[in-house]
Amino acid sequence: MWPLTGYAVRGHIFCSPHRGRYVEHLTTSPGTGRRSRFRLSAPMAPGLSGSGCSVMFVSVRQLIPQDLASIAPGPELARVLAEVELSRLSGFDCVEVLKAQYRQANHERARVLAAMVEVGMRSGCDDLSRRAPDEFSADEIRAALMLTRRAADGQLWLAHDLLTRLPAVHTAMDAGELDEPHARVLSEWTTGLSDDQARAVCTRLLPRVRKLIHRATDRAAQEARDGSANQEIGPHRPPPTTGHHRTAARPHRQ
Repeated sequence: MWPLTGYAVRGHIFCSPHRGRYVEHLTTSPGTGRRSRFRLSAPMAPGLSGSGCSVMFVSVRQLIPQDLASIAPGPELARVLAEVELSRLSGFDCVEVLKAQYRQANHERARVLAAMVEVGMRSGCDDLSRRAPDEFSADEIRAALMLTRRAADGQLWLAHDLLTRLPAVHTAMDAGELDEPHARVLSEWTTGLSDDQARAVCTRLLPRVRKLIHRATDRAAQEARDGSANQEIGPHRPPPTTGHHRTAARPHRQ
């Protein structure tokens, strides 16, 4: 029983004998020109080892490109990921594909946000003129994406803030380095700053923003847990009648 190497054509594995314990075969994608490697682990009887024989039911493991982590998000990475069959990957390779897919998703989300801003700034359907967004700018987005008014407003103004006030944050998303939740945190945390101050802060924080945000949220969660544990449990008391808890007395009926 020999290991074998070969290539797949319409569900058949065309194979030939190989000396190694495992064998890899290379196929070239017509769309990208990239070569995909597969590992064939099923043995083949010597009598069937002729060149060009068709062997069915051979277990095939797909190997990801060695430079997957360095492929920039965009059309090329999208084509590479489209050719990946997750069920044929090892656990390690699945993690690498997950990271690459997430980078691509961040890139695509940045383009969606940019498209939202363009829709919100258009003054008509047939011209290229732009105007500053107003309270009705999200209506076209809401109709196109079937969002609630609140969701459309929130996403439009986040997108507009990233592209106009915090362009470095949007650029990081477009490069696949930052996702929308982290970008939203940077937008909210810098609301009270001037544009120049906000840009300076984001430029400094972007290289380590994920670690800082996770550390801050973990600390807040721990403080909340500690506060709950330290609360004294006593008998039920009525709510205070001062401050914003004050309730208005009902008028007496005549």
